[in-house]
Amino acid sequence: MMRDEPWQRGEIPGPIKAIVLRDSKVIASLLKKARRPILVIGYMVERFSKEGVDIYEFIVQLSKLIDLHVVATGRHVNVLRERGVESVALIPAMELLDRISDPQWSGLDGRGQYDLLILLGFPYYYEWLILSRLKHYAYSYLKTLTLDPYYHPNATYTLVNLPIGAWSKLLNSVIEHLMGR
Repeated sequence: MMRDEPWQRGEIPGPIKAIVLRDSKVIASLLKKARRPILVIGYMVERFSKEGVDIYEFIVQLSKLIDLHVVATGRHVNVLRERGVESVALIPAMELLDRISDPQWSGLDGRGQYDLLILLGFPYYYEWLILSRLKHYAYSYLKTLTLDPYYHPNATYTLVNLPIGAWSKLLNSVIEHLMGR
């Protein structure tokens, strides 16, 4: 059963909650419309890989299909570079959060602030805090999208809670829609 309830029941997200995305076509459309998207991945992407989801291939395909900067933590930078992702940077998540919260920041390439921040692979509680800060301090210029298989109420857009198999199919369908299939 798919539910759109936060996993951290003790936390109260406030009156403004995320728009739940269930359709891969809508997610692909949202990604296409973003002028300056940035994808930030955490260490848990490796866990998803161990559970049978080729998450690295999803990231590679996504970076090729849309003009996307990727910020990775730890060894993921090397894995993505080996797979052909050129616009990948190593920045700690909290440092990036400080920069992206500044409306005057000109981005990793100096071309201006990002308009869509995509998060993937962080522990739930950590991503909750990142999204909470951005919801309060960067709402005027930044939208957030979580691609984890969990509902995040502090994001602008989030997926519903999904089993890993259904989540993997959804991500593959997003790539197919971006390819125009």
